[in-house]
Amino acid sequence: MPAIRRILSLLLLLCAAALSARAATWTTIDVPGAPDTAVNGINNAGDMVGIYGDPNGYHGFLLSGGMFTTFDMPGAKQTNPVAINSSGQISGWYVSTDGNQHGFFFNGQSFTSIDFPGATDTLANGINDSGEIVGAYTDTIARHGFKWINGSFTTIDVGIKENTFIYGINNRGQVVGINENRHGEFRDFVLSADGQVRTFNFSYVPFAINDKRIVVGGWPPSGNLGFRFNLKTKRFTKMLFPGTNFTVCTGINDAGQIVGGYQDAQSNSHGFLWTK
Repeated sequence: MPAIRRILSLLLLLCAAALSARAATWTTIDVPGAPDTAVNGINNAGDMVGIYGDPNGYHGFLLSGGMFTTFDMPGAKQTNPVAINSSGQISGWYVSTDGNQHGFFFNGQSFTSIDFPGATDTLANGINDSGEIVGAYTDTIARHGFKWINGSFTTIDVGIKENTFIYGINNRGQVVGINENRHGEFRDFVLSADGQVRTFNFSYVPFAINDKRIVVGGWPPSGNLGFRFNLKTKRFTKMLFPGTNFTVCTGINDAGQIVGGYQDAQSNSHGFLWTK
């Protein structure tokens, strides 16, 4: 009997190891007929938002239940949805006919423009389930981060206050971004709701953070790898879509599903969904 128990225990351990080591699944996502697609955000229901290109420019899309819905900010030259929360509310930015950038909030029925008072441009990025939107704006001096909710703005400057870019926010109120100096050197950070700042030494851009405190992002424009980083375990994992040489991770939900974009050998852009 002891020998049988040992054998059963060994089998259970082997099964557990096999489950924990199961391969990740990479799924390409392309808007039908579009030469270029990128997925920017995903919510806990698995709904995704992103941008695609066609001969008339760049447009936003929602992928929900296997169905694509495309949309544009009225009158915009370009519409770029960045994130979606559990209620289906979408944040992002658009380019107006004069070439300026503006943030937007889309509730599925109507759009609200988001422009920081006095700013030359405003980019709205992440959104959480409370409807808090984070992003960045530029004034005559520098780039600053901001938080927006129900029309009210709060400026967020981190560190040396030369340039702060905010990209994502979770339901804990934690935001991720970068602080850049005048020489173009930057550091990543996570800012907690209570104002505590945690910085990192790796030169990646963090685009999103989920409620389990996993951060995803990618290299600066000159690089080619995406990443995911667990704040609790400090485990850092590089991400590269199989068979390609460029990948960026832009969104993650609480199930750990990651979305982003990659380029194929012909330099065409595609969206992806990563699951494990």
